Amino acid sequence: MAPKPEGLSLAEAKATEALTLKRRGRLKEAADLLRNVLELAPGWGSAWNDLGTVYGAQKDTERALEAFEQALKLDPGLLALVTANSVGVRKEAGLLGARHDELVELDKRGELSVEELFELGWVLRWQGHEARAKQVYVRFVEQARPEHRQLVAQLLPWLYKT
Repeated sequence: MAPKPEGLSLAEAKATEALTLKRRGRLKEAADLLRNVLELAPGWGSAWNDLGTVYGAQKDTERALEAFEQALKLDPGLLALVTANSVGVRKEAGLLGARHDELVELDKRGELSVEELFELGWVLRWQGHEARAKQVYVRFVEQARPEHRQLVAQLLPWLYKT
């Protein structure tokens, strides 16, 4: 994961409070507080991910996906978490099939990024296509960059279990 931005202690305390508000169903307050956190620490990928989960809980799919995208730009080490969250938001919004089709089309044209390849694996798993997901994850492992090492280490036992 990326190093934590400076001045994070106050931001961390506020982010913790925001997640407590989210768990209590106080979504507007949680979103407001997380936006405040991001004013203090705009480069904190985890806070962007948290904001995305709040937007997702508010059924604001577009803003949720934008926040997840920002989280991943800032901290590529969050790939698994951000992907799980974005796939969950898309599924909840009824957009998982469309995202599957979009990723498959990009793959056919050879335009799928390594992050999108990982996402395609997640989408396939959520759709119940374990064997196809494993094929996609094998390709992800082959193309993964250094910041994905931890994720690759987690995937390998699942991919190659007998």
